[in-house]
Amino acid sequence: MNFRQLLISFLCLFSISITSAAEYNFTPRERDAHKVKNFSPQVYLFNQKGELIHYSNRFFPALKKAFANTEPVTNADKLKKNLLSLTQAPQDFNDYDFTLFFLAYDESIGPCPPCRKQEKIIEKIKDKMKDKKINHHIVNIIQETYYIDD
Repeated sequence: MNFRQLLISFLCLFSISITSAAEYNFTPRERDAHKVKNFSPQVYLFNQKGELIHYSNRFFPALKKAFANTEPVTNADKLKKNLLSLTQAPQDFNDYDFTLFFLAYDESIGPCPPCRKQEKIIEKIKDKMKDKKINHHIVNIIQETYYIDD
């Protein structure tokens, strides 16, 4: 590999969006046990300091504007505590520009058009914000299976 190829490879490496993703599956009962609200979709957006700068519990079409927020939301500590106790996600906020948790009903529970619309907006934002390191967590609320003991 010559110097030019090495330089191009190096530049490509740093121009690619660095987005990390983790996915979790929880039943409604597990969600409720951790006092996470029963709304879908929900979006939690944290800044690099780990401050919750946006929370929505319904479809939020203007999500891109939330990335400019600088102040924590009302009740941020309680919302953060409940979410992180549910997911047990690592609190590595300072490794990323933003950490986004998207909580939605899985299709196994039934159709959730607002959830699917919010997913599309999140994907568009990630595509447009390629210069930012975004840690993206997907929290699926799945159908609970019950077994009857004989």
